[in-house]
Amino acid sequence: MHKELEIVLQRWSGRMVGKPQYILWNKLMRLRPDLKQLTSTITEGVKQIQIARQHLEQAEKEQILQQKAKGTWLQLGDGNNLYFHVIVKGKNKQIGIQQLEDSQGHLLTEHKEIEVEVLHFYQGLVGKAASNLKHVDIVALGNGKQLEEEYKQDLIKKVTDKEIWEALKGVGDNKAPGCD
Repeated sequence: MHKELEIVLQRWSGRMVGKPQYILWNKLMRLRPDLKQLTSTITEGVKQIQIARQHLEQAEKEQILQQKAKGTWLQLGDGNNLYFHVIVKGKNKQIGIQQLEDSQGHLLTEHKEIEVEVLHFYQGLVGKAASNLKHVDIVALGNGKQLEEEYKQDLIKKVTDKEIWEALKGVGDNKAPGCD
């Protein structure tokens, strides 16, 4: 039996004395708070269903627009091959690096090999942490202007794979690594 039905039966089954109209009115008054709560719960459920339907309708509209856009690209591609190939090249560029030549001249095509080579290349640019610095006057440095602690921490935090990947994707076709 449902919880709500049990509550109704419990409130309704209490024994009362009086005229039938008075007994009915009293039983309804005892049920009133429970019915309000039940109505509120049902109303909230209906609202959630309506929101879910709106999200579904929006997703369906977006899918239709994507299909129409893809159709337009195909039509323009058939009539204008240059435009079509530029769009395809741009899409392929967004996907990632397909091949890379390492420092020994070997062509790398596997994603893991490319990842290792890129990390090796940039680690070579950055260098390694020194265990001690020679010929640096620490006292003089301490008396000069200092970065706030937050900025100091930013300078020594580890670079994430995501940051490396985003940086590599941002390099244009006609750009080479290094200082400009």
